[in-house]
Amino acid sequence: IYREQPTRLPEAWAAAWTRTEHLLLELRAEAQRAGARFGVVIFPSQAELDPELGLGYPAGRIHAFCEANQIPVLDLTPVFAADPEQRRAYLKHDKHWSALGHARAAAATAEWVEEAGLLR
Repeated sequence: IYREQPTRLPEAWAAAWTRTEHLLLELRAEAQRAGARFGVVIFPSQAELDPELGLGYPAGRIHAFCEANQIPVLDLTPVFAADPEQRRAYLKHDKHWSALGHARAAAATAEWVEEAGLLR
């Protein structure tokens, strides 16, 4: 999932990406039919925060897709990566967010929703 050209099951991954992008467009259309605004928030795994690992492909692909399709998008990767104590945002044993990680994501998302005018 983290590579543009996966070595295992490349056809399956290509189909999965196509389906994901199609579903995002369907969700946007459904939101528009309901009179709602639609945006996408990208949530990084802890591994994606390490620039040396080069695991930014999924976030970059979704970000580019959203921009190309005029879908408001927030990538939380820079928010988490900029924190010198970023490891505290994740649980030690299973890599899910800690309470701090959830609070950080919620604050950044709330600010973005307001700035992007998604609640008007």
